[in-house]
Amino acid sequence: MLCIVLFLIIFGAHCFVSVNFPLKVLHVASGDLWAGAEVQLLTLVREQMAMPDVDVQVALMNDGEAATRMRALGVPLHIFDESILSTRALIRGLHDLLWYNRPHIIHTHRSKENVLTAIANLSAYRAPSVRTVHGAAEYEGGIRQYVIRFADWFTGAFLQQRLIAVSADLAGRLNAPFHTNKIRVIHNGVDAAALAPLRRQRKSAEKHIGIVGRLQTVKRVDLFIDMAARMLADEGEQKLHFDIYGDGPLRTQLQARVAGPALSARLTFHGHCDDIYPRIAALDCLVMCSDHEGLPMTLLESLALGVPVVAHAVGGMPELLREQTACRLVEQHTAQAYAAAVFDVLRQAPGDEISLPEEFSAAQNARLTVDLYRELLASA
Repeated sequence: MLCIVLFLIIFGAHCFVSVNFPLKVLHVASGDLWAGAEVQLLTLVREQMAMPDVDVQVALMNDGEAATRMRALGVPLHIFDESILSTRALIRGLHDLLWYNRPHIIHTHRSKENVLTAIANLSAYRAPSVRTVHGAAEYEGGIRQYVIRFADWFTGAFLQQRLIAVSADLAGRLNAPFHTNKIRVIHNGVDAAALAPLRRQRKSAEKHIGIVGRLQTVKRVDLFIDMAARMLADEGEQKLHFDIYGDGPLRTQLQARVAGPALSARLTFHGHCDDIYPRIAALDCLVMCSDHEGLPMTLLESLALGVPVVAHAVGGMPELLREQTACRLVEQHTAQAYAAAVFDVLRQAPGDEISLPEEFSAAQNARLTVDLYRELLASA
């Protein structure tokens, strides 16, 4: 009898504490950029911190914009600077953090963090681990990239218990390399109520068409610029202006693509903007012409702000936009097709028909994520 009691205390107590006491969650992410994945992480952390039964901490590999915003929220933050620390030192730092804090759930958000945290977890606490797949993986060729891709796959297949896909399309892509029963679809979410006061604050006589995001190849800002040139040639009496919000390694190359005084006078590179929400709200149309996407936070924010969207029919964007009659999906990935779709949107009378469904709210995203944590702990 004494043995049975001791067994229940040692092995049963952990399950009881994990499921019913405040959940100790550790998020691990890079934090080197301020992009969609980082915005979603910050949104999720903010919502989880508001839950009385969740205790959240965050570990970042870079002390950048994401870290600054985490500190402003009062998030318990741990920085392991990858520009200073070796891979071995990063693993050791994560190991010590796991050993002394003993989180119930580890939630990772990118390939490198998936792998390093899994290695640290093996030699430390072995807590259940979850990853969010924010978008399709982008790997270049070469042996090093193959090793990274293999390590990330091995981690997801054998060392992590669940993979969160932000869209059904992304979940379908993950079905082949991973077991279907490990994948859960949990849509990204935004706080629509917080954005509501900014909805549709347009004051300019010009029609403003914009694109928001890092200036990287996958975002296809080159297509946006070519679309702008084509639209200016056919604008007629309406006056158009094109706005590019964001910064990145392709900025100089993209600026060189803006040929001629007519286009340069009507197209503005604004760079990184901290006050992006009122700038999105001032647009008459947002264009998303990426080669591929998961479920972009900018898309959700635009709908919450009442801004029509023209988007490439890839990733999670069709899931959200098919029911939005004021928005357009583009199948042909060409400047001509985007120009035609934007002109079609601009011809519409402005209205309040654009809205963000409840299933894409920040609260719903956090609630489903915590439910997944508890499911994992209960099964453990």
